[in-house]
Amino acid sequence: MFESQFQLSQQSSEAHNDEPSNLQSEANGLLDNAISGFKNRASEALAEPGESTARGLVSVGVAAAVTVATRGLGGKTSLALGAAAAAGTQTLWSVFNDDAAAANSTAKYESKPFLSRLGNEIGSVSFDAICLGAAPGILGGSITKLPFIESALPAVPGNSIMRGTTGLAQAEATAANAAKAALPEVQSVTKFAGAVDDSVKLADDLAPINAWSRSTEQIGRDLSNFSHHEFVLDNRKYASIEGFYNSLLYNDPARRAKIAEMWGLEAKKAGKSSNLQAFRYGKETIKLGSEEHHNLIERALRAKFDQNPELREAFIKTHPRPIIHDTGAPDKVGAHFPREILEGMLTRIRSEYVAAKKLIGS
Repeated sequence: MFESQFQLSQQSSEAHNDEPSNLQSEANGLLDNAISGFKNRASEALAEPGESTARGLVSVGVAAAVTVATRGLGGKTSLALGAAAAAGTQTLWSVFNDDAAAANSTAKYESKPFLSRLGNEIGSVSFDAICLGAAPGILGGSITKLPFIESALPAVPGNSIMRGTTGLAQAEATAANAAKAALPEVQSVTKFAGAVDDSVKLADDLAPINAWSRSTEQIGRDLSNFSHHEFVLDNRKYASIEGFYNSLLYNDPARRAKIAEMWGLEAKKAGKSSNLQAFRYGKETIKLGSEEHHNLIERALRAKFDQNPELREAFIKTHPRPIIHDTGAPDKVGAHFPREILEGMLTRIRSEYVAAKKLIGS
């Protein structure tokens, strides 16, 4: 008996070696089935505008709620989490809907090869996750970044500056690019294309400005502390905010005067050897990292913009884009001037300039 079973197994194996298996054939068509599933789902969305609109609005609401709830993690991160939550919601919605459809029509569902069904499911769920989830989610998250909405939100606990004002994350750019990649396929078959396009445009309009010496934008480099923009504060001339900041790290008048003339990396290096924890300014002794210290830096920033009109006008034109200070590395533990403080100062100063210009214009 065992010999006959072995011979049958051998014959079956030889037969499979002579011609490609059905499994291999189906695997080769998996991508085609996924594309077909994506297109078919797009057609269904167009044929059912009511349900599609409702699902898109759910994604807008989910993303807006998550973006607001996580804004303390940073504008970019919170927007990405909002889009991901919307995509996840629509993915689960699709999976449960497909399971219900399969239960109601088991014979029809099982009549197709497994990999064919799998490809179609991947394409269908991808459409829902991107076009009904992530794209409307970007729109929902971006809406919460509008100035009049953002200003109405309570400050993040433990931080006097709302971290949500710092802009969007690199993950947000990934989500926006995914939505853009889907647009050519979806625009011809679904009414959601207009909403998706609007959400991507809004995300682009609210792209953050990185106030950093290596920013990809000139205005970002001009906003950095390294930039060479001279100003006078309390009868002393400074070449840059970095020169001003590091000159305070020494109480020796001659050394302060020398550092005050520096900008860029030279000014930063000039403060490396200081271990000062408090400094003299006029008749006051000010502790590094204190509110008084931060107020003094903000005065210097205002002087920089007030005394450089062209820079101030360029700064005003960036409104309402979020301002961030992203160097690619976290702040050092115990930093006296953390990035969120600088971001908050720049955002606050720009808002005042914008309000003053509108008042003068009216």
